[in-house]
Amino acid sequence: MPADRGLIAPVALAFFLAVFWLPLPLDLGLIGLTLGAAAAVLLAPEAGRSPWPWPDLLVVVFSATLALSIARSGHPQLSLLLSSPFIPAVLIYLLLSRFVPAARGRWQVVVGLGLAAGWLASIVLLGAVLYRVDPVSLINQLAIPVLVVPNDVLLLSTCVPLILAAAFAAKTTGGTFVGLLSVALCLLAMVAVNSRAALLAAAIGVGIVLALVVGRRAWRILMWGAAGLFALDGVRGFPLLAKFAQTPACEPRLPLWGAALRLWSERPLLGYGAHNYRDLYRDRVESLALPVCSLTDGRITPWPHNLFLELLSSQGLVGALALMALLAWGVNRSFRTARHAGATDRLLAAGLLGAFAAFVVAALLELTLLRYWVVIMTATLVGLAATLTVPPAPPAGAAQ
Repeated sequence: MPADRGLIAPVALAFFLAVFWLPLPLDLGLIGLTLGAAAAVLLAPEAGRSPWPWPDLLVVVFSATLALSIARSGHPQLSLLLSSPFIPAVLIYLLLSRFVPAARGRWQVVVGLGLAAGWLASIVLLGAVLYRVDPVSLINQLAIPVLVVPNDVLLLSTCVPLILAAAFAAKTTGGTFVGLLSVALCLLAMVAVNSRAALLAAAIGVGIVLALVVGRRAWRILMWGAAGLFALDGVRGFPLLAKFAQTPACEPRLPLWGAALRLWSERPLLGYGAHNYRDLYRDRVESLALPVCSLTDGRITPWPHNLFLELLSSQGLVGALALMALLAWGVNRSFRTARHAGATDRLLAAGLLGAFAAFVVAALLELTLLRYWVVIMTATLVGLAATLTVPPAPPAGAAQ
């Protein structure tokens, strides 16, 4: 493929990832992504074959169960509208897995993601300084489409490991500085909205990247970072520490998780259909034997604050296993690439492994397919994993 043609897909992807979170009157990101996909297919059709049939098959299975769950939903038109983010997600996966073969193109995609994360974190921090209100009011004041609740800064947690890997891979001091600055801004934004889930996910993702890149020094860096965040939380009166110290039995997510499990047990294979959780979960919560302190949140909650339980209750075992297998494929591919010191994609694989880990932690504590960015990040991570070059295993007798 000629070099100029090979830049079409990564530029379109980087543009989409840099602007998809903005409150624009037109979906310029999707327009650019669609035009880029069309141009890539027309100008470089020879690149349109994927050597990896397994993720393609899993994407097809998951899409089929999603379509079936929409058809079985109590609100099919609303479910169809809420599932519209899967259109750009499929384009992202296809473009990454087929039309972004060069390392330069992959890093362009990561840079686009890093720019979006840095700007988003900057806006959150600026809002926190200007408005000086509680996290929920702050998110409402900002009116950013991808931030519906404070824990949506988990988007930043998923981006941070990739940004850190890009900082290590930068060939200039300026590039490294911008990457590290973006990481710092993202962490500070998580503190600003008191998101313990985001900080936990980010810490695990960053820890994996540091362990793979700098080795034993990772612990020292993590300890200094934790000390800095602890001091910052202390200046603010320890609101984050208070959340971490909450009694596990009083966790308000417990009723939501229990209700999702009860719904799945009633229809284990295909679930109850998309976006029916809101209508069904309260009756199941009432049937659960839970501590009274975990039932104090009386708000109506449309999702169970756990992506995998959401899939089990809505798309059943088939849909949940398809997504879990897709994530497991990406984790396995990233791990196999990152553990080889001579791998050309080692830094990107380290960032991806950290990002997958942060995403899984976030999925266990909060995520939902109702969020646009969750769908987009899933496609981006799996698509980037498909671009990795896994070094061949050494011959059986090589170590002898």
